Amino acid sequence: MRDWHLKEDHQRKEKQDICLRSIFGNPAERNLTQTIPKKCITLLIAFDKNRFISRMLSKSITITRLCRTVKCISISDGQCHFLVEGINFTRSLENIVLSAVRGNLYLNEPCNSESLYARLYILASAILFSERRDTMIWYERMNNAIDYIEKNLCAEIDFDVVGKIVCQSPVSFQRTFSIVTDISVFEYIRRRKMTLAAFDLQNSNEKVIDVSLRYGYESPEAFTRAFKEVHGASPSNARKYGLPLKAFPRLTFLLSIKGDAVMEYKIENKEAFSVYGIEGIFTTNDGKNLKDIPMFWQECMEDGKIDKLIKSTNESLSRIHAICDYRKTGGNTFPYMLFAYKTKGCNTDGFTQVDVPAATWAIFKSEKHTQEQTSGVVQGLVKRIYTDWLPTADYKKVDGYELELYFVSDVDKYYVETWIRVEPK
Repeated sequence: MRDWHLKEDHQRKEKQDICLRSIFGNPAERNLTQTIPKKCITLLIAFDKNRFISRMLSKSITITRLCRTVKCISISDGQCHFLVEGINFTRSLENIVLSAVRGNLYLNEPCNSESLYARLYILASAILFSERRDTMIWYERMNNAIDYIEKNLCAEIDFDVVGKIVCQSPVSFQRTFSIVTDISVFEYIRRRKMTLAAFDLQNSNEKVIDVSLRYGYESPEAFTRAFKEVHGASPSNARKYGLPLKAFPRLTFLLSIKGDAVMEYKIENKEAFSVYGIEGIFTTNDGKNLKDIPMFWQECMEDGKIDKLIKSTNESLSRIHAICDYRKTGGNTFPYMLFAYKTKGCNTDGFTQVDVPAATWAIFKSEKHTQEQTSGVVQGLVKRIYTDWLPTADYKKVDGYELELYFVSDVDKYYVETWIRVEPK
């Protein structure tokens, strides 16, 4: 029995040595320092967690967490010097590679350097994406979302996928897109489809119905209507008379470094609290929420609902604020509520109640403005949060429970505070 185990160990060692030679060449010719980059070593150490790292730290660590906590300091003389949670370790590169291969890459299968690296990168891709997504700043995630949309203009665009790319809910992404770009994502998609459709019609003899089907229109009539809204002419007339057409280029989000306008903000931790008020459900389709929410305020003021809400607080000077995206309402919709804070003396009967969890908040203050300017000021402030503050801040936004707090500044002058939940990057 002992001889059998020795033979098995010898065969395993031969396989491992073959694998090493396929990667690094013969032992005398190996230059591991130049062959493996530090990033790859970090991943290999992470793959090695069950066999080495967990044993050293006497606890279980996830691969994603290891990618954040392992730091490769240096590689010299075939030794890797690295830190794990502040503890120094040194280990042979051969042992790191072997353990990763043995534990994760199924060494009993035929293996050469090409297939080994292919399998390693398959394993690494999920980790790299997870790690990269956490450190990726806002405009990079938005550009990745645009990449996905552009690649699927002739297919179905899944906003659940887009939401995962940008680390937001689909509805939150749609709201953000509208505020930052001044058009809805649906309008952007329509314009891009019509731009490409115009190129196809001008540069081919394809039938209009074939072009319309390619870009997701089930009938030539719907396609013609969309085409005419964008280009001002029907597809057939545009082709027949060579009419000038519009081209809407692909959007690209860039980091803009500005110092000309001060942006007041503070970070504040706040315990859980409750609010209640008048709820409406709004859609992001065609950016309708940007128009419908100001109308919602106006209607609630005119029909006495806001006065009723103020009276329910038993405080004559109570201010009415707003909260949105605090629960899922399905599709491309989100909830928006005019609210008062819930206190002991208030009467919440007939109103919607929302419990806001404890959180760290980034609070942004607007400039003073008139009541008529309020809607534009709020939208402009939110736009600056995404374009000016988030790309360079040490915090990332947490979805949901966005607050708009309204205050009186001077006679006929007001200011707004926008509150978003955040956590350190």
